[in-house]
Amino acid sequence: MKRLFSIISDIVFSFPRLRLFAVMVVIFILFSLLAVIFTSSDQVSTDPVGWERFMTYSPAGVVCSNVTGDRNGNTVAIVYEGSRRGKKGIYVNVSFDGGLSFLAPRMIGEFVSQVNNTPGVAVSDSGEINVIWYYISEDGASGSMFRCVSKDLGLSWSDPEKITFGLQMEILPVIRYDRRNVLHLFFTAYKGPVFTLFHTTADSKEGGFAKPEPVAKMEGDIKGSFFPDVRFTGSRVALVWQAKEKNFADSLYFTSSDDYGESWSDVEKITPPGSNYQAPSIEIVDRTIYLVFMNNRDRNWSIRMMRSRDDGDHWDALPVKISDTNANCYSPEISLGPDNDLYITWHDTREKGNRIFLRKYSIQTRELSPETGLSVRRKPGRNAFSLNTPGRFIVFWEESGSIVSLFADMRVSAPLVRSRTHPVNTWTRNTDAVIEWTRPSDESGIAGYATITDRNPDTNPNIQNLRYDVNTAMVNNLEDGVTYFHIRAVDGAGNMSRTVHYKLQVSANPLAMPVVISTTHPEYDRSVKTDAVFRWAVNDTLRLKGFVYSLSKDISLRPDKFIDDFNIEFRNLENGVYYFNIAAVSATNQYSIVYVYPFVVGMEGVIDKNYIKDQADRDYGFDDRIPSVSLAPVIEILLPFGGKDWYEGSSFDAVIRMKNVPGERVLGFSVVVDRERRVPPEKINFKSGSFTVRDLSEGRYSLSVKCRYYRFSGNRKVEVWSDPAYADFEIRLPGLLSPLDDLYNVVILKIKEHPVALPVFMLLFAFMVIYAGFGSRIIFYVKLIEFRMRYYF
Repeated sequence: MKRLFSIISDIVFSFPRLRLFAVMVVIFILFSLLAVIFTSSDQVSTDPVGWERFMTYSPAGVVCSNVTGDRNGNTVAIVYEGSRRGKKGIYVNVSFDGGLSFLAPRMIGEFVSQVNNTPGVAVSDSGEINVIWYYISEDGASGSMFRCVSKDLGLSWSDPEKITFGLQMEILPVIRYDRRNVLHLFFTAYKGPVFTLFHTTADSKEGGFAKPEPVAKMEGDIKGSFFPDVRFTGSRVALVWQAKEKNFADSLYFTSSDDYGESWSDVEKITPPGSNYQAPSIEIVDRTIYLVFMNNRDRNWSIRMMRSRDDGDHWDALPVKISDTNANCYSPEISLGPDNDLYITWHDTREKGNRIFLRKYSIQTRELSPETGLSVRRKPGRNAFSLNTPGRFIVFWEESGSIVSLFADMRVSAPLVRSRTHPVNTWTRNTDAVIEWTRPSDESGIAGYATITDRNPDTNPNIQNLRYDVNTAMVNNLEDGVTYFHIRAVDGAGNMSRTVHYKLQVSANPLAMPVVISTTHPEYDRSVKTDAVFRWAVNDTLRLKGFVYSLSKDISLRPDKFIDDFNIEFRNLENGVYYFNIAAVSATNQYSIVYVYPFVVGMEGVIDKNYIKDQADRDYGFDDRIPSVSLAPVIEILLPFGGKDWYEGSSFDAVIRMKNVPGERVLGFSVVVDRERRVPPEKINFKSGSFTVRDLSEGRYSLSVKCRYYRFSGNRKVEVWSDPAYADFEIRLPGLLSPLDDLYNVVILKIKEHPVALPVFMLLFAFMVIYAGFGSRIIFYVKLIEFRMRYYF
């Protein structure tokens, strides 16, 4: 190693130009590291917003189409058909982590076909994966179904097995597992003069299928039933399909079963006449069936939706239009997302080529989100299929002959919260809390946090008020009792995590003196009973640890016996004057004022009231008592700027909180937004602490707030105004910001995070420049000094 280093050194120092080149390479490497450290950012933006991780699943060189899938728990299987060199194949990808990653595609069947084979897949609770597709002969006279099974989560597969029931043209299979883990098969076959929809179930022991039975008898003007979609909810089955009528119109029909398909209800035509209805897809949420389909009522194919709120007995008379374009739309599909909203996908030709679009339908508000284009422009995308997996929502489709997908980032993990000053389930006298949290990982990055502090254990903050790089918060002037610090993470897609309600338990002041009663010995009175029973109460049991008490005769003694009960009994007391003393002990070991309860056993004792008065000022030696603290009212203004003093927009929501004043005493707020700080007038213009600031122009602003609340002066209720509070901010409208502003902010932040790195790099740079420019002279004089030292010494 030393010899190699010597050879490299000789070469470098023997050739000045090579030495200069080596120095410049070192400078380039150092400043590349500097650029990475100071300009890298973990803030993520996505297009479309909230959708990321574009992935490809199909093998290279294979033209793939007709993707579909199924999941059971974290096991996800997708299946599609692929064409290569004149042959068709059925391919399967399996995931064991909820669709986050998939195994390499595996071909489980190969054949020659000129038509779509439309494979389907179903995953059982035990990990068995079934794949079924159909094949039409070259002359188009017959159709058959084939099945492959994996009993070990896709590690090995059976050979393709032909499924036949002796019917003509057995095609368009759909398979589903019910909650009993029984496999159901629905398919179309030619029987008599029409194509009929059949249903059968698999035999779990023998592996084959039972004899199929027609789902419904379609007679009269019906030529055939095609393209069924089915959903299981418990033992109930909902089935919708497309029927071709003799006038060549397409309509949708519905039937259902309450016994896993053993019997079916009467068939009902659910679409009005006058246009064609094709490609049905259904989803069920709380007994409401949502149906999407293609319809050409407006002379172009559009996507529409109908609902039935009573398990299919009645349907909407007027379908809701989903697509907002005049271009033809195809292949609708509806699926329930992780946020319990419905997601509807399709592809259309509005952009001179097929592109995948999506809309979200809110079940609660019945509102549709704007359309979102998922696939890449100028790349044909079609036949989308969506899958709701644990923690993510995935949309698959075929794009330029490949099977691709996008993940919807709809969830964000909650931060891990801790406090060194106020540990979990620990009472403390500290009224100032330091709270820290760990930033969660998220595919779209953490944009910031929404926090709020109050006494309500269930508050959910909904306004981001901290930046993504903040991981500490200070909460000052905490009141006695339990206060909750609520925090939610906000990711780059705008999703909010569940709320972490961190409990801050403070007991800075002693408890109030307990109140004592006795049913046997009234206070300051005589009783001949020799057994005394006492009960007591305190107004704050949340901070209560217990009580200390003493019972003494003739003189009052310091309480020194601990009890955590609210009653006690003393037996066989002698005649005389007694003093029952008791004090409350807080969770932080502070003692309340001692309650002195004098009583007399027998009829001869006399209580000295002056002695009792002296006990009120007596110091019992409880050295853990601290004086009470009265906290001044403070206004807290929460702005959704993520810790910045500027906002990119003209409107925003703000929250005002009055600290150290009970919420029921707050009467309202006086709020003023102006270019300069201005004391708000003493007139309430907002009753609640939430309001919206609208239509601001560019520039600096000041938000001024005063609060009207009431307090008690003796027994009198007095209404007062708080001192004003201010929040200064700047409005920067979109389009007026420099594109380098974000980069500048990131660089400044990184410099603050690495204060030593920049000086070190500058020193190294200076050294390299000096060496490159004056290296030869420096070496000459170093050698000259070395020669003279050897000559003289």
